Amino acid sequence: MKKFTSVFLLLMCFPVGFCASIKIPQDPDINKFVNYYLNEDYQWFLKALKRYSLYKGIVEKILKANGCPEELALLPIVESGYNGKAISKSSAVGYWQFIKSTAKELGLKINGYIDERRDIERSTEAAAIYLKRLYNIFKDWDLALAAYNAGEGYIIRTLQKTGLKSYWELRKREILRKETKDFVPKFYAVLKILKENKVMIPTNKTKLVKIHVPGGINLKDLSIYTGTSYRFLCEINPHLLRKRTPPFGAKIYVPNNLVNRTRYAVNIILAKRKAASLGIKFYRDYWRGYIVKKGDSLWKIAKRFDVSVDLIKTLNSKNTNRLKIGEVLLIPTKKLKRHIILAKPKEKSIVYSVSQGDSLWKISRVFGVKVNTLMKLNGVRYILKPGQKLKIVLEETEVGQKT
Repeated sequence: MKKFTSVFLLLMCFPVGFCASIKIPQDPDINKFVNYYLNEDYQWFLKALKRYSLYKGIVEKILKANGCPEELALLPIVESGYNGKAISKSSAVGYWQFIKSTAKELGLKINGYIDERRDIERSTEAAAIYLKRLYNIFKDWDLALAAYNAGEGYIIRTLQKTGLKSYWELRKREILRKETKDFVPKFYAVLKILKENKVMIPTNKTKLVKIHVPGGINLKDLSIYTGTSYRFLCEINPHLLRKRTPPFGAKIYVPNNLVNRTRYAVNIILAKRKAASLGIKFYRDYWRGYIVKKGDSLWKIAKRFDVSVDLIKTLNSKNTNRLKIGEVLLIPTKKLKRHIILAKPKEKSIVYSVSQGDSLWKISRVFGVKVNTLMKLNGVRYILKPGQKLKIVLEETEVGQKT
């Protein structure tokens, strides 16, 4: 495995408490791997533990819910170092190192946008189901772990061929493949290190929450609007293969203290996109976005923002009262709506009352229309007077029609 040269200080630590559902066998190779992790591959091991501390709560909860020992939460340290982007020589992917066929059999989604082998929650759910299935076959966690690494068919055939009944007997006969021979002792080595507090896990107060985000949201934009590290967002969301949500939306992980800020950021990103699709250049201070939720109606939204249904329909080029969940509506701010006197959805037009400091250029950019069109519609030149009434026809742009 690749070693990490960066060193982090274990300033705040806590011992890990394990239940006694899995006992550590007495085998010299377990101690051999204890020494390996604590010496030869120490920096890599610390990096893996740091990731483990972030995902520990999610993984243990899922394992427990599926009737698996919580100690198995340490298995991805051996498998991938808790690196969601890890890929093995045999093309096994993600935290729990699933090959594609096994992943799909266990219900994990893999397409051009998402690979749920890289999703800590979904992959752990699949791993828990698979591990429990293996335990039900072998009635022994050591054989189940060996089968997780090598496949149940291989372990069953090896047991039948030799007439042996335990994993440790198979190891002594030097029958197993080297990777499978080392896999179980490595797991117990990690368990022993933590159970005996040979290394403490850094305290990680960050709790990850999974929230649904609409399609086309870039992690880079989210990092900017939430003030979160882009690298960190990519690290906890490796299942987003293009670093953005697919067109149909997806669930992503964010720190629990940033849930509201993330939802607000999504609102801003989608509203700016909607404004751009309508040709609007001046968005700030004039418009706010609203994402349609289940149970919404135009009447409810209009009442909430103290505007008319006709105004919402006109400004968003809507021909009907129907709404789609996730649809983004532009709503005028108080600063803007007090100047809109009348809205006619069928004509896609409004009547705007000119205020001090307004110009045709400014109004054209606020509403996404052309200066020449404003001049022709209203028979005016370049000078506007406060209180003057302008008719503005809001026509969808070519980009707008595609959204």
